[in-house]
Amino acid sequence: SELFLSKIKERPTILCANPEDKVLGLVGLAVDDRKVEVVDNWLRSRSIEFSSISSQEAPVETKKGLAVRYLAASSIKPQDMEALKAKVGTPLDAANYSTRLGSLPNRPQPITEKPTKLVKPQTLPDRSAKPALNGKYSTLHQMANGERQVSQFIEQQRWQCKQLYEQLSRQVRQYPGFGRASNWEVDVGVALLVLKESSDANEVGRVLSQSDRLQEWKVLLPEDEYKTKGKIYIEQVYTQAHSILETQQEHKQGLEIE
Repeated sequence: SELFLSKIKERPTILCANPEDKVLGLVGLAVDDRKVEVVDNWLRSRSIEFSSISSQEAPVETKKGLAVRYLAASSIKPQDMEALKAKVGTPLDAANYSTRLGSLPNRPQPITEKPTKLVKPQTLPDRSAKPALNGKYSTLHQMANGERQVSQFIEQQRWQCKQLYEQLSRQVRQYPGFGRASNWEVDVGVALLVLKESSDANEVGRVLSQSDRLQEWKVLLPEDEYKTKGKIYIEQVYTQAHSILETQQEHKQGLEIE
C-alpha cells in the first residue's frame, strides 16, 4: 500500500526551453519537490550554475508537486546534457511543457483523520473586518511576482551577453585593418573568438543576439520579422566564422605535416 501511494505521489522530471530561453542560454528543469536536495547536489557536483524559483513564483508547478530550477546552458558539459536527456527526455517548448503539466494530477495530500467538528453558537458577522483577497487575484499577484523575478534573471543573462559582445567587438576593432570594419565583419570576428573558446553554436547565438545590428533591428522591425531576420543573420555569421576557423585549422595541419 505504501509503495503504491509513493508511486502515485512521485513526480516526473521535465526539461524545458523556450526560444527566448535558448537565446539567453537558459534551460528550465522541473523536478519532484521531494527530490530537490538530491538534484541540487548533483547540479553542484557537475559545476552547473542554476537559479531556484520559489513556490510562489511557480504556483502551477507547486500544485503539481514540482520545484523549478533555471540552469545556465553554458555551464552544462555536453556529456551531462546527454545524461539529462537520456534520463528525462529532450527539453520541451512552452506549449508541450504546459500540456505536460496539465496532464499531471495535483500532488496527493496525506490522508489524515478528520477532527471532530465542534458546533459553535451562531454569531453575527463582524462588519468591521476587511474581506479576504479573492483567491483568483491572490494567484495573479503571486504569478506576477514570479514572472518579475524570472524576468530579472533573464535580464541579467542578457546583460552578461551584452557585456561580452562589447568586450569582444572592441577586441576585434583593435586588430590591424579592422578599425573601420563593417558590422558584419566585426560580428564574424566576434563569432570566431567565441568559437575558439567553445564549439557550441548556441553560445555564438547568445553573444550575437546583443550585436549592434540585431539591437537596431529590434527597435525598427516588428517582433516576428526581427526574430526571423535575426535568426538568419546569426546563422550566416556562424557559418562564415566556422568556415574560416576550419580553413585556419586545415592550413595549420598542412604546415605541421610539411
